[in-house]
Amino acid sequence: MFWWLPFPALGLFYYIIYRRDLLRFLHPRGRPAGWNDVFGYLKLPYRVKQGRSLMPFLAVAGIVVSLVADLSIYPIWTFVAVQISASVAIMVTMIWFLGPPAMSYKTMTLNYPREGVMSFPRVKGIPAPGSKEARMDDLHMFYVSLRDAHFMSQPVYEPVGSFMNSLVLAVEAQSPRFAWIQFVFWRVNVTDSLASLRYGLLHEADDGSTWVKMAPERVKALNAMMSQPTVALAIRGIWAGEEHGLHELPFSHCADSLDQLSVFNVVDPRMLVLMHERRREIKLASYFSHYSGSRTEAPAFVIAASNLPSFIHFPSMGNIKWGVHAELPVLSAWNSQANEGVNAPVMEVSSVPRLDRALEKDELARIAGLASNIPRSFELVYYNGQTHVLLSGDIEHYEQALASVYGQLNLTPAPDLWPLMVGQ
Repeated sequence: MFWWLPFPALGLFYYIIYRRDLLRFLHPRGRPAGWNDVFGYLKLPYRVKQGRSLMPFLAVAGIVVSLVADLSIYPIWTFVAVQISASVAIMVTMIWFLGPPAMSYKTMTLNYPREGVMSFPRVKGIPAPGSKEARMDDLHMFYVSLRDAHFMSQPVYEPVGSFMNSLVLAVEAQSPRFAWIQFVFWRVNVTDSLASLRYGLLHEADDGSTWVKMAPERVKALNAMMSQPTVALAIRGIWAGEEHGLHELPFSHCADSLDQLSVFNVVDPRMLVLMHERRREIKLASYFSHYSGSRTEAPAFVIAASNLPSFIHFPSMGNIKWGVHAELPVLSAWNSQANEGVNAPVMEVSSVPRLDRALEKDELARIAGLASNIPRSFELVYYNGQTHVLLSGDIEHYEQALASVYGQLNLTPAPDLWPLMVGQ
């Protein structure tokens, strides 16, 4: 007689969990894809022996329990308890599919550590016959973003030009079996989104909260960002080794007075697709629009172009195959044809030019101009005890821009990383 009871119960649970994002069912984050789907999509000769998820069976069990209760004669309170239990089972499956709820409303700090909430493109594939079985037990995927999702923050690493040294030394100190850390950056115009953020902060009702008291500082940061070109930077990676080593990397030292960078773990193997294709399919505006409500960290963050040298530069320390830094005039470097005809999509810097001095102000300014409308990447790959540097994105112009600072580069096509990643 109360067959309809699970529906209001599900509605109540949904409201409690997603009350800060009631339209979540229209944009589900989706359940993680399978490794074999990803390997098949990327046409890699690997497969993973994996069991089925129990979550769909939990939903079916909840539905069956609810139907059995409808067809049985129970005392009223027993019937209500059974129906609510069935609703909870279905709701657990729904959370698995829709993704975790949004963060707290209008708080300056968010809970950390926490799992990343990055959305991924849909992929489907089947491993080719004869694919080798791969074990991914020690593989950890991650991205780096603003810990408290204050999008106007401008985290930097001091002194400028030393971040890559710290990162390389930290990776080599942890000595994972394999590590691949990718920095993808591109020019982006988010003036309208920043202006909307500023308008919202300027018109907050004064309730005496820390959120309102710190609004002037955030508005000042927004004004500074809007006065110069901006760049989107997506940092993501794969780590094969002890997971705690990830949190020893110096990302958390990139900070300002508003926020800092942090590492967010990802369990979805579609991260491999984003890294392989160097994708930038990130709708930053959708994250900005929820800043005063259900905000979460974005899988990329926006920095002023002048801050790009804090992240994108060659290291000068570590177990790297070094090359001679050739002091070339800017004009001749930009017209260098040393690597003409090399057109592989991803290139390795076969001998990294080593600087024995701090970069001058005008040289840092040239690094700030590296960003293009075409996504470019700067990548560190560690294996067999050595660190390698990869580049991608309109290689010819990218190389010329870097050469204006570091002199002529020696580039070769990048090695196949997949056998290194799976340990084969």
